[in-house]
Amino acid sequence: MITLDILEHMSGQPDQQGLPLPRGTLMIMGVGDEDAVIKEKAQILIEDVIRDAKEHLRDLQEKEREAEYIIQNIQWTSCKDFTVERGQQQIEEYMSRLSSLTNVHGGGALLAHDGIYHIGGCAVICTREWKTYSVVYVQQTWEFHGSWLHWSDYLQEQELTYSKRYHYRVRWSIPTCRKPIPRTTACIYFIIEISKIKPPTLPVEVFFILESNRFIHRPGQCRFREKWLKDIIESKKILMDSITF
Repeated sequence: MITLDILEHMSGQPDQQGLPLPRGTLMIMGVGDEDAVIKEKAQILIEDVIRDAKEHLRDLQEKEREAEYIIQNIQWTSCKDFTVERGQQQIEEYMSRLSSLTNVHGGGALLAHDGIYHIGGCAVICTREWKTYSVVYVQQTWEFHGSWLHWSDYLQEQELTYSKRYHYRVRWSIPTCRKPIPRTTACIYFIIEISKIKPPTLPVEVFFILESNRFIHRPGQCRFREKWLKDIIESKKILMDSITF
């Protein structure tokens, strides 16, 4: 059985012998050719449906993880106990990637004193009693890969009518053996606000913003994403590569 498929051809489009076909030529398509076209279109349709289904499933899984995730925070100091050094210390504490380790018991001198220790890139809170050391189980506040390094510094004090604001900057980068001094860094700016009218026993107000972004984030209300840092650094690299001297 032979079917006719009337196709509007562009002028100059060659036929099977390489000769141009005039516009409006009747094309005779065999059953096998027609089946091949249908199979090709069906395959494309199936691939599109599978791709959309996978994307939808990933979105659902991401929403489930977001719903189950508990945003962590720390106990911020009170207004009356605040100092510039204390503020910087608490910012470091808030950003620290705290891990849960197994309790360590025995008479060995694992840690000499109680306090916070940085082991393998993690901050670990330890207590000591009768030569037995216990690692306190804690949870992550910010999640980021161990290759990220950061340093913080105090910038300035800002006097307002009803409060004082203390500004800090934290710079993030990923140094490597080949490039120990990174080309670019990503900055996060923290602001600690001390109220002049609220009771001094209340905790300080803390919020932070990302470099090149004015959206305000507050500890305990948002989940930190490593992608934020990557996006800032990548955008800087693109800008630097586009500039020629």
